[in-house]
This record gives sequence, C-alpha cells and structure tokens, in this order.
Amino acid sequence: MLLLPLLRGRPRWWLIGAVVLLNLAVGAGLVRRAYHWPLDVVGSWCLCGCLLWAVLRARERSEKPPT
Repeated sequence: MLLLPLLRGRPRWWLIGAVVLLNLAVGAGLVRRAYHWPLDVVGSWCLCGCLLWAVLRARERSEKPPT
C-alpha cells in the first residue's frame, strides 16, 4: 500500500484488490483454524489501517514544499 503513489492506472486497482483479498483470506483462515478470535483479526485490520493512514499522511506532508 505504501507503493501506491508510484503506480498508475489499472495495475494499481489490481494490486489493491489482491491485497484486500489476501488479507481477508488470511484473517478468515486464522479464525477458522482457531489460531485467533474474530475480534483479534478485526482489531489487527483496524490497527493496520490506522498505521497506514498515519504513514501516508506523514509522507504527503514531507513531500509538500514549505510555504
């Protein structure tokens, strides 16, 4: 997801779809095999989303020229 700004066009959407599908499958597999509770998996998705958002925001701010 951190490489998204470098990709343009159709490969970008294929990558997003593949990553989302992979994460859903891994989470479902962990719950199905009783390695984690469903709330653990959902919590890790939320934490990861927040961390990715923070990193992308910091990256946007560092790329903007100071005014």
